[in-house]
Amino acid sequence: MVTIIFWLPNGPMAQAYLLLFLNLFFMVTLVIGRPYGDLSKQVAAVSNEIMILLQVVILIVFTTNKQTAFLSLNQGMILGWVFIGFILLGLMMNGLIAVFTIIINSLNKKKKPRRIRRRDKLRGNNLSHRASKIRQNRASHRSIS
Repeated sequence: MVTIIFWLPNGPMAQAYLLLFLNLFFMVTLVIGRPYGDLSKQVAAVSNEIMILLQVVILIVFTTNKQTAFLSLNQGMILGWVFIGFILLGLMMNGLIAVFTIIINSLNKKKKPRRIRRRDKLRGNNLSHRASKIRQNRASHRSIS
């Protein structure tokens, strides 16, 4: 996105529409491709892209207004505050998603009794120890052959 802004410093309309198409491409990629395995990360990424999309739409209104002057000063000020509100809303959503994720993860850890967690940890260590022994045995058989 920075490349678009740097590349066309004298073309604000082109910048705004390129940012819009890039944002829509990111959104489609996030929704269809689902690059994050964790649901909370996916929700955070999609919500961030939605906030950026809303900001880009306001940016397009501002760039169109610069050429045609269809907004009054008061309407421009209100739209500017709406833009700032979207930025703050995006920051608050990220914070709430982070807090929600921490709470869910801590509740999931508390659901397992302590002895089961310890047993799972020990089994995991034994499995990795067994796997390393198997690898050593295979390597020694290859060197003998």
